[in-house]
Amino acid sequence: MYSSNSDTSSKFINYNGYYFFVLPKGNSLTFIPSFTFNHTEQSSVYAEEGFEPIRNSAKDNTSQLNASLKYKHDFGKYGCITSFVYGSYDNARTLYSGSVDAFDRAQSSMLNAGVTYNVTLGRLYGLVGFGWKWNWLKVNDVKDTPSLPWVDLSLQYGFNDSHSVSLDYHYSSWAPSPNYKSANVIQSTPLMSYTGNPALVPAKMNDIGVSYTGMPSNTVSYSVFAWGYSINDRYAYVYEASPDGVVRTIQQPMGLWWQLRYGANGTVKLFDRKLLLTGEVSHYLNHNGKPYNMDNSHFSWAAMATYYLNNWNFSLAYISGGEFADGWMNGYMIRNKPAWYIRVGWASGDWNIRANLVNLTRWNWEQGKMTMRSGAYEDCQQIYGTDSHAFAQLQVTYTFGFGKKVERTNEPTVSGATTSGILH
Repeated sequence: MYSSNSDTSSKFINYNGYYFFVLPKGNSLTFIPSFTFNHTEQSSVYAEEGFEPIRNSAKDNTSQLNASLKYKHDFGKYGCITSFVYGSYDNARTLYSGSVDAFDRAQSSMLNAGVTYNVTLGRLYGLVGFGWKWNWLKVNDVKDTPSLPWVDLSLQYGFNDSHSVSLDYHYSSWAPSPNYKSANVIQSTPLMSYTGNPALVPAKMNDIGVSYTGMPSNTVSYSVFAWGYSINDRYAYVYEASPDGVVRTIQQPMGLWWQLRYGANGTVKLFDRKLLLTGEVSHYLNHNGKPYNMDNSHFSWAAMATYYLNNWNFSLAYISGGEFADGWMNGYMIRNKPAWYIRVGWASGDWNIRANLVNLTRWNWEQGKMTMRSGAYEDCQQIYGTDSHAFAQLQVTYTFGFGKKVERTNEPTVSGATTSGILH
């Protein structure tokens, strides 16, 4: 018998700004700054019969500063050019205690500069972008300064007012989080420990999407789409046998990881647009190369019907379950359960009221399952939570204008904290 308990708490302050300046002769300037300070405390206790309890704790202070400056010039019928500079600075201080006593200091800076040009020529719209991303990383006494280019390409052609095709392509690099570069070895169970890798370098990502859209009438629309991306030079978790059990490391380069999804969706409006029917079906393919060497394939579908009656609206929706990869660093597959809900809404003026009845036929807490298999380690987890259990939800919104024109989608929200520097 064993028990494992963990606790994480986070406190943060956050500032976000947005400044837009209209300049003469079709020019504009946008400045977006942000700052976040985050304090995270994490603790865990693993107890198993015949072994001493393993206790781990970590305290982390992370500061993050971001700023972007964008200059845009409109050439009229000759298109528009946008140049920008984006910079970020992260500073993390992490204190570990328990199975390891250590103090990590991590700093990362990034500068991304580029230019995009877009133009419309008749029924053809095109955008091309190019830039360079510089990274400066320092974890304790280990320094790294990788730099890589990025490319954007987007094309859209309209055969007429009802039919169009589009193509999007993006190439970029993905720098490892500083906490992945920690050299500390943390004992999580009597037979399991994990560590990072100070030698990690950015992985390279390619993603591409194509679609065809048709609108034969003002009551019918549909699209056929395909989208996929691949990760080259990826870094991934590797489980290795050792005299003391299993050690989870992070190694690079690992095998190719790619994902593909293709399908079709459509919308039909009936009874003078009072009844709206939407649906989608798609096929998901995933390949996870070395060290996991696994493939996955499944179909998914979703459907929703909405009826509008004066200020009221009524919806019924169903979303199929499926099995998805839990990111490209690991070999976990997550199997989710299907979901369905009934929604009743009412809106008038500044008031918006919505009631949701979700999964009323499911009265257990089983949310899904996570499985992972590698040469030295296998794991299967049953996920319990509230997301798949039956529940009712009531939302009431009132918008105050204060005598000014208010954009109703621009409502106050809670921002998330920055990522901490704790190795996990």
